[in-house]
Amino acid sequence: MKSIIESINKGEICLREDWCYHNPEYKNNFHKVVKLKDKFRKRLDDKDFERLDHLILAYATCEDIAAREKFTEGFKLGMRIAIEIYFEDKPKLLEKYLSAKKDQN
Repeated sequence: MKSIIESINKGEICLREDWCYHNPEYKNNFHKVVKLKDKFRKRLDDKDFERLDHLILAYATCEDIAAREKFTEGFKLGMRIAIEIYFEDKPKLLEKYLSAKKDQN
């Protein structure tokens, strides 16, 4: 079986680019956003629409940052669970691992 790390490194697995476009709920909401933005474009003058666009971008940036943080924390939690499961029947090996980790800090 091919290494996941190798596949990510080669760009064969895309972590953030297009995963959501296959989700019907995402597609539906994305189309709603586009329609609403078009309605605002027709009703607002250029300056107000530009302000709205900046607001949308700032909000999207905050959501992106929050999603990355949630992913990172979830990944770390998953790795801690995997380590605990791996060392479950190897207490001496776990002790050695934790001791080495402590020495690194």
